[in-house]
Amino acid sequence: MPFIFLTLSAVLFLVPVAGLRLEDVKSSVYIKGSLSCGGQPVARANITMINLNGQETMGGAKPHESGEFQFAGVSGDPSPEVQVVIEHVCDARETCSPALTFYVRGEFVCPGTECMMDSNRTYTVGPIKVDSPLRKPPTEKGCQKIRGHA
Repeated sequence: MPFIFLTLSAVLFLVPVAGLRLEDVKSSVYIKGSLSCGGQPVARANITMINLNGQETMGGAKPHESGEFQFAGVSGDPSPEVQVVIEHVCDARETCSPALTFYVRGEFVCPGTECMMDSNRTYTVGPIKVDSPLRKPPTEKGCQKIRGHA
């Protein structure tokens, strides 16, 4: 039952952020992961989920003190192109990029709010090491390659 409680509270919190009523939600993504820098958890960060098709903010979160985060994003678009942006603050400025971006694969975008009720559809990333040396991003869309898995 705790999973459903967390999930439902995330939906109720994020629906106003995305500017949607619950009945207008056409798709959702549930994501969890963790951030670290120099082997220590990163809690000073903003994580935002964006639909690039309509430039709408789907949701966002801040990590816990442990560096772990989890939240749901919702969209009025049935087929959003979902990008996650992590903006963080840490002391390793010479080796850290202040912002990382990655895309959520389509199989983790669910119709309506289904993702929030199905733990098998959670997009899990990390641990994301934000202190990796800066380098040219390897993807065609110009973002860091961060692997996600179910």
